[in-house]
Amino acid sequence: MDYDTAIRKSIEMDRPKLSLILRAKQTKVEIQAPRVKSISPRCEYARYARFFVGRKVEKVRGNPDTSTGWYRFIFDDDRKAINKAAGWSDLKTEYLLEKPVII
Repeated sequence: MDYDTAIRKSIEMDRPKLSLILRAKQTKVEIQAPRVKSISPRCEYARYARFFVGRKVEKVRGNPDTSTGWYRFIFDDDRKAINKAAGWSDLKTEYLLEKPVII
């Protein structure tokens, strides 16, 4: 066996291992949390609806029988975006949503 053939064979043997390693690195963990479908136009945050709709949130406080309550974003980037747009402190983490539609 010559040198070129040995190198090609070695690369072919390593290729499946490399693809498995790359696929493992690309796998992302999907967080199962409800998303906001819409918020009430009477809600204080109605003008910031674009920052809530489609984002993953969790209910922190409130009556379990209704959707109205205090919510927190799952991802920090979503929280930072709304705080920056509204001119609020970056420390604000909870938002009172009145009758949001959660899916």
